[in-house]
Amino acid sequence: MSERPFDLLSESINKNVLVVLKDGKQISGLLKAYDMHMNLHLEEANEIVDGEMKTKYGKVFIRGDNVILITPWLKTFLLKKYYFYIDSNGQK
Repeated sequence: MSERPFDLLSESINKNVLVVLKDGKQISGLLKAYDMHMNLHLEEANEIVDGEMKTKYGKVFIRGDNVILITPWLKTFLLKKYYFYIDSNGQK
Protein backbone atom coordinates (compact mmCIF):
# COMPACT_ATOMS: atom_id res chain seq x y z
CA MET A 1 0.00 0.00 0.00
CA SER A 2 1.25 3.48 -0.85
CA GLU A 3 1.92 5.84 2.01
CA ARG A 4 3.29 8.78 0.05
CA PRO A 5 2.38 10.10 -3.42
CA PHE A 6 5.74 9.13 -4.93
CA ASP A 7 5.30 5.58 -3.57
CA LEU A 8 2.26 5.24 -5.83
CA LEU A 9 4.29 6.50 -8.80
CA SER A 10 7.07 4.03 -8.01
CA GLU A 11 4.54 1.19 -7.89
CA SER A 12 3.15 2.37 -11.25
CA ILE A 13 6.41 2.08 -13.21
CA ASN A 14 5.81 -0.10 -16.29
CA LYS A 15 2.05 0.05 -15.68
CA ASN A 16 -0.67 2.07 -17.39
CA VAL A 17 -1.53 5.43 -15.87
CA LEU A 18 -3.92 8.22 -16.72
CA VAL A 19 -2.62 11.81 -16.62
CA VAL A 20 -4.87 14.90 -16.62
CA LEU A 21 -3.17 18.11 -17.78
CA LYS A 22 -3.88 21.77 -16.97
CA ASP A 23 -5.42 22.33 -20.41
CA GLY A 24 -7.91 19.51 -19.78
CA LYS A 25 -6.20 16.92 -21.99
CA GLN A 26 -6.21 13.36 -20.70
CA ILE A 27 -3.26 11.14 -21.64
CA SER A 28 -2.98 7.43 -20.90
CA GLY A 29 0.16 5.39 -21.32
CA LEU A 30 2.78 3.14 -19.82
CA LEU A 31 4.75 5.03 -17.14
CA LYS A 32 8.44 4.44 -17.78
CA ALA A 33 10.03 7.11 -15.56
CA TYR A 34 9.38 10.20 -13.43
CA ASP A 35 11.42 12.63 -11.35
CA MET A 36 10.92 14.77 -8.24
CA HIS A 37 9.32 17.52 -10.37
CA MET A 38 6.76 14.96 -11.60
CA ASN A 39 8.11 15.13 -15.15
CA LEU A 40 6.77 11.95 -16.73
CA HIS A 41 8.00 9.67 -19.50
CA LEU A 42 5.16 7.62 -21.03
CA GLU A 43 5.26 5.05 -23.81
CA GLU A 44 2.31 3.82 -25.87
CA ALA A 45 0.64 7.14 -24.98
CA ASN A 46 -2.84 8.03 -26.21
CA GLU A 47 -5.06 11.06 -25.80
CA ILE A 48 -8.44 10.25 -24.24
CA VAL A 49 -11.47 12.30 -25.36
CA ASP A 50 -14.92 11.61 -23.89
CA GLY A 51 -13.68 8.28 -22.52
CA GLU A 52 -12.34 7.03 -25.87
CA MET A 53 -8.79 6.84 -27.22
CA LYS A 54 -8.48 9.42 -30.01
CA THR A 55 -4.84 10.22 -30.77
CA LYS A 56 -1.87 7.84 -30.55
CA TYR A 57 1.34 9.60 -29.53
CA GLY A 58 3.71 6.73 -28.80
CA LYS A 59 6.54 8.02 -26.57
CA VAL A 60 5.92 11.32 -24.74
CA PHE A 61 7.58 13.45 -22.10
CA ILE A 62 5.20 15.51 -19.96
CA ARG A 63 6.55 18.44 -17.99
CA GLY A 64 5.51 18.13 -14.35
CA ASP A 65 4.08 21.64 -13.97
CA ASN A 66 1.40 20.72 -16.54
CA VAL A 67 0.15 17.73 -14.51
CA ILE A 68 -3.01 18.12 -12.43
CA LEU A 69 -3.68 14.46 -11.71
CA ILE A 70 -2.04 11.11 -12.28
CA THR A 71 -3.71 7.83 -11.41
CA PRO A 72 -3.18 4.15 -12.09
CA TRP A 73 -5.31 3.32 -15.15
CA LEU A 74 -6.79 0.06 -13.83
CA LYS A 75 -10.39 0.33 -14.97
CA THR A 76 -10.77 4.06 -14.45
CA PHE A 77 -12.58 5.86 -17.26
CA LEU A 78 -13.03 9.59 -17.73
CA LEU A 79 -16.32 10.53 -19.31
CA LYS A 80 -17.01 14.22 -19.89
CA LYS A 81 -14.76 15.14 -16.94
CA TYR A 82 -16.57 12.88 -14.47
CA TYR A 83 -14.56 10.13 -12.86
CA PHE A 84 -15.94 6.59 -12.57
CA TYR A 85 -14.46 3.39 -11.22
CA ILE A 86 -15.87 0.22 -12.72
CA ASP A 87 -15.50 -2.75 -10.35
CA SER A 88 -14.94 -6.36 -11.41
CA ASN A 89 -18.73 -6.85 -11.70
CA GLY A 90 -19.06 -3.97 -14.14
CA GLN A 91 -20.77 -1.74 -11.56
CA LYS A 92 -20.09 2.00 -11.23
